Amino acid sequence: MTIHTWQPGETKTITFAAGDSIDASGIAASALRAQTLNGALVLDAAALGALTLRGPGGAALQLDQLKVTLSGGGRLLYTASGSVQAGNGGDFLLGGALDNTLYGGAGNDTLDGGDGNDKLYAYGGNDTVYGGAGNDTLDGGGGTDKLDGGDGDDYLQSGQLYDNATGTFLPDLLGDILNGGAGKDTIFGSEGNDVIDGGSGNDKLYARGGNDTVSGGDGDDEVFGEAGDDVMSGGAGNDKLYAGAGKDTIYGGDGDDELWGEDGDDTLDGGAGANLLLGGSGDDSYIIRSRLDRIQESSGQDKGVIYADWYKTNSAVEQWTWAPGVQKLPYWIDALTYESAFTTANTVQHVVYYSFAQAAASFFTTTDLDGFHPFNAEQKSYALQAMAYASSLLNVRFVETASADTPYSIVFGYNRQPTSGGYAASIYGGHASVLMVGSTKWTETPSTDNGKEMWRILLHELGHSLGLKHPFDLPPAVLPAAEDKTSVTVMSYTEDRSGSDSYHVYAPFDIAALQALYGVAPQAHAGDSVYALDAGASSMIWDGGGSDTIDGSALKQDLTLYLEAGYWSHIGAKAATITAPGQVTINFGSDIENGFGGAGNDRLTGNALDNRLAGAAGNDVLTGGAGNDRMDGGAGLDTASYAGARAGYTLQRQNGAVVLSDKTGADGVDTLSTMERLKFSDTMVALDVGAGETGGLVYRLYQAAFDRQPDLVGLGYWIAMADQGLAMRGIASSFIGSQEFTDRYGAKLSNETFVAQLYQNVLHRPYEQAGFDYWTGVLKLGVTREDVLLGFADSGENYAQLAVTIGDGFAYTPYG
Repeated sequence: MTIHTWQPGETKTITFAAGDSIDASGIAASALRAQTLNGALVLDAAALGALTLRGPGGAALQLDQLKVTLSGGGRLLYTASGSVQAGNGGDFLLGGALDNTLYGGAGNDTLDGGDGNDKLYAYGGNDTVYGGAGNDTLDGGGGTDKLDGGDGDDYLQSGQLYDNATGTFLPDLLGDILNGGAGKDTIFGSEGNDVIDGGSGNDKLYARGGNDTVSGGDGDDEVFGEAGDDVMSGGAGNDKLYAGAGKDTIYGGDGDDELWGEDGDDTLDGGAGANLLLGGSGDDSYIIRSRLDRIQESSGQDKGVIYADWYKTNSAVEQWTWAPGVQKLPYWIDALTYESAFTTANTVQHVVYYSFAQAAASFFTTTDLDGFHPFNAEQKSYALQAMAYASSLLNVRFVETASADTPYSIVFGYNRQPTSGGYAASIYGGHASVLMVGSTKWTETPSTDNGKEMWRILLHELGHSLGLKHPFDLPPAVLPAAEDKTSVTVMSYTEDRSGSDSYHVYAPFDIAALQALYGVAPQAHAGDSVYALDAGASSMIWDGGGSDTIDGSALKQDLTLYLEAGYWSHIGAKAATITAPGQVTINFGSDIENGFGGAGNDRLTGNALDNRLAGAAGNDVLTGGAGNDRMDGGAGLDTASYAGARAGYTLQRQNGAVVLSDKTGADGVDTLSTMERLKFSDTMVALDVGAGETGGLVYRLYQAAFDRQPDLVGLGYWIAMADQGLAMRGIASSFIGSQEFTDRYGAKLSNETFVAQLYQNVLHRPYEQAGFDYWTGVLKLGVTREDVLLGFADSGENYAQLAVTIGDGFAYTPYG
């Protein structure tokens, strides 16, 4: 019989025979993990070392013969398929591959069920419980416990504290750590402050009392915060989180989640996906990161912060703010869409069902039933034409269904309407939404007036069905009075159209709002279209395909143009309304590839596609954004702008162009022509370094005057002065009059000394006599020292010696 020892810090292998024992009294059970491997047992104590136990002569280790003493009088106890009970020390209980039942004791025990469907009851002490593989039951009992279910569909609960004095179980007020691991787990916390993680799988987590931190992990989880101020997160998957009482913080994570704040002043952050956020009672805060989030709010003074572009706010939230740089939903879309419209459009996925009711549906109201009749053949024809027209504009198909109970569908009919021409409600997830036309001679027989009245009613009511509201209806937004008219939107009640053809079409705001909801019909303007801008008109551009161009080349004014849909572009100044002359926008769902400027100082901004941007005349700023863009500045002082720092890009000159590559790939690989400057987040780069070009002239003069590399700040200042019209002679005069020039060249220089110094400081060589005689001679004839300095600075020799330094451009700090 051998007594083996295992000291803290040792990693060793022991051959264990029957009758042997192991003294590991320096190591606590709570530090151990166990693993059987090829007939051996590995006890891993992390930083305290590891012990591998093998049987004699290569035989499998007989685990039931192990005698291991741990710190505090604890023991290692093993059962292959039965049950084992811990003592009062800190014991390590190890189960075999079959179904085991392990009972902890009063000490700080570790229970490891191994494989199989195990039942692990820790009882008293601060215990660590591992379920291992299988569908296990873990109960922490009293104390501050750590429970890990491992693989399998496990049941974990913090447990209760047993009171020896009264013989009863009491709530455990000490917080536990519970991790479900892989599988479909059910976890119950304690009345203390627990940390709960469901792990992967579709879990159900119940935090109970205390201020808990609960994470669903991967999978479609249900999380219940219950009492306390909890922090809850769904993780990946489509989760449902119910905060319960308390001031809770709820994160949905990835997926389409439901967040229920319930009682208390809660913070709800849906994360990515199409989430439902229900604040419940209390003063709640909403964090919006997806434009598809929808809110149901019942009471309190609520607020929200929006991090997603183009989000449709909910009027039940009293105060909204937008994070810096986040784009608000254009007012002409906000004023025409129901609060639920974007959620509905995302749900139907470009398919809307319809039916022609042959009899009254069970959900018809008394208003619907008043004089109800099915559509006749001519009315059906007009309804079908109206839907076909809508499909020519929108990426939506109308599919007939036999049942009015079909969710997200329209049911057509006509009835008696003494005070209206028709009515409709937005489609939703229950039964069909009615679209009722008022019974008149013009609607019963639409051909009476060539369909004018029927078209007027159908387009208006179909707009309601698809998610449009009246432009004057509150909440939350309304159109300005000047735009609340039918030439702008058929949803208006202010009629200002003339001519029969105008009643067959949607107006510009209707098209913009519906395309924001459903996208643009792929067949609409499907070719390579060119949209010429007119300073005297408003342009709301939409396009379904092809390689398309917005052309401002005929403009004299400054053009600010965004190729990204939704942005407000303008010719000249931005006006108060988008319908004012010279205002431009691209409808959502449209992809425009190219943008051309005109004679003004234009700002052209691309999108995620491979854009072609051309500035033409003027001092233009071109921003390609993502994609592999081609940008041509044209005449004038032009700048290509980039979001990242200079170090994140590589620059090469190829075939007379500059090729700029984003090292991360976010901004793509751009090809720049006739571009003088580059703007980065941390610096500017001058590309105009050739003979007679401003950037190169200033750099070479700076170097010539002071015989040093220009400092970035000073270089930026003098480039700015030159860009603003200061002649190079004026810059040279300032340099010669500076103290640094005097320190470099000396005071009260003779012409001879001045020229000799120029040879040394600019060309870095002694003068040749013929050149020396020439320059001293011209000075005697009255040529200024500024002109001589400029002659040296821009000489072929100086140009050549600086070509390597600035040939691909140089950085400077912009002034002002």
